[in-house]
Order: sequence, then structure tokens, then C-alpha cells
Amino acid sequence: MIHTSAWARVGVALGVLALILVSACATPIAPMAEPQKIAVVGFIASGSQQAWHDGLRQGLRDSGFIEGENVRLERRYAEGRPDQIPQLVDQLLQTKADVIVAADTRSIQEAMQHTTTTPVIMAVSGDPVRSGFVESLSHPGKNVTGLSTAAPALAGKRLELLQEILPGLSRVGVMVNPQNRVADQLMIEFSTAADALNIDIQALPVGSSADLGPAFAAAAENDVQAVLIVGDPLFPSLQPLLQETLIQYRMPALVDPTLPDVGGLLTYGLDFRDLFRRSGVYAAKILRGAKPSDLPVEQPSQFELVVNVKTAEALGLNVPRSVLLQADRIVQ
Repeated sequence: MIHTSAWARVGVALGVLALILVSACATPIAPMAEPQKIAVVGFIASGSQQAWHDGLRQGLRDSGFIEGENVRLERRYAEGRPDQIPQLVDQLLQTKADVIVAADTRSIQEAMQHTTTTPVIMAVSGDPVRSGFVESLSHPGKNVTGLSTAAPALAGKRLELLQEILPGLSRVGVMVNPQNRVADQLMIEFSTAADALNIDIQALPVGSSADLGPAFAAAAENDVQAVLIVGDPLFPSLQPLLQETLIQYRMPALVDPTLPDVGGLLTYGLDFRDLFRRSGVYAAKILRGAKPSDLPVEQPSQFELVVNVKTAEALGLNVPRSVLLQADRIVQ
């Protein structure tokens, strides 16, 4: 027979156990953490994929957004076909992109026509105020901000570099795409700079591969002594043919950094990888809640000079030490 006090002890133990069970059931279960939202950054370019576009990924990474972890990049390339850009912008908007980075003037313009709410970052914009993309550099005023690549002093510096290598330089051809809306402004800048250096400027319009031969034939016929090939989304696709044409006409050329493989004598202009890196930093700020209208447009800060000594030797030219000392890189 179990003693009464033993029954009492059993009762107490059962009561304690019941309280423990009730307490355990009453303790709320912590909810599972919701998965981290993956931000979406759209990218649109009217040309083809280029090495310097990777600067965008670097800028995002530097700002804490790592592709595959907390950000997804949606890239679209028109491959030199402007008629494809509207469709590609629509595709980016359908991905619910949080921000769109536009690589060039045409892409910026098309993105603005398709959305007034999704933030648009200008990576390469020419003069965004003159183009109507922003109200001012300090107060963009719309859903667009980013980088201005307008650098009027760049035209004079390019001509001065050619003049240092070619003493007595008096006539320079400037290859531009007449379909680019900033072509006229570029020619004004070059003409202004050329007047101060006593140089005549001749426009060499190239809107397709078929225009390349006639443009250089006209340059040779008009005693053009060197050519300046500016940046344009079309021109990288012409690189092999452009290189052949420069060799055929033995024409000294200063080319834009977007055309590193055409055999130019000099490459001088904006550091495009840095531009796209900075566009990634802008995108990160917007992903963290900043408004485009509150982010002033930044102006160019880094330029790069590459001297191709091999091309100079092939053309029978000596590159002065004064130019070599300015070079960021020398191609032997």
C-alpha cells in the first residue's frame, strides 16, 4: 500500500509537469525569417556587350550589392539596331526592375519615354541638360540622374595631342555618326577648339559600314592629315573594317577609348570602366531609398591616354617624350 504522503508527492510532481507542459505550449514559436528581397537592376545598351560594362557590377559590389546574392542584373543589348531598343526597355520594365541603367543617349531617351516612375541612371549621356534628360545638373527634377559625359575641354586636348605628334598639323577630320543627336554639338566643340589652334576641321559622317570607305576617301582627297574618331554606339561594331581602312590610308588617328582595337595612334578620352562603376554606385543609392531627383548629376573626373608606339613606327612617326610622359599606358 502506498502511503498518503507518497500520493501527495506524486500529485505535486504531476502538477509541476502539467505547468511545464502548459508553459511550453503557451510559448509562441518564432516565425521563420522571410527570404531577403533580391533587387533587380536593369541594363540597356544600344550597342553590343563591352568589357567596360562590367564596371556596373563592380560599383554595385563596392556598395554592398552582390550579383547572385542580393541583386540580379537584367541585361539587354540592341546590337546596333535602334529599332530594338523600345522592345528591350519594355522587357526590363516587365522584370519589375527597381532601377534601369542606360548605357548611352538613345537608351536613356527610350527609357524616359517608357517610364516616368522607374528610376533611370545615365551611364554615358553627353550633355543631359541640352538633351532634355534633366532640368539641371544639381537638381535633375525627374526620374533620371547619373553621369554627364560632357567635357568641352576634351576636344581641345585631343587636337593638342595630335599637334604635338604632327608639327604643322593644319587639317583634321572628325568621324561622327550623323544619326547621333549629339553629333552637331560635338562638331561645334571641335570647331571652337580648332579655331584656337589654327586647324581646319572636316566632318566625316559615318552612319553605317558602307559610309566608312567614302568618308576616308573624301578625307584623303581634301588633304586631311589626321582623324579623330569619337565615341558612338555604332563604331565598336565597325572595328575590324575601321582598322583596315586606317591601314589602307595610312592615316594617323586619335580614337575614343571605346575603340581600343582599331590600331589608332592615340586613345584619349573618358575612362569608361570608371563611368559604369560610378553608375553602379548611383544604382545602389537608389536601391537604398534615394530619389533620382535628389541625386545631382556628376561630371567627368577621370581621363585616360594610351599611346601606340607600334602604330607610330608603322606610320614613320616619332612620339615626343612630352606625350609619352602624359600616357597612362604605352603599347609597344
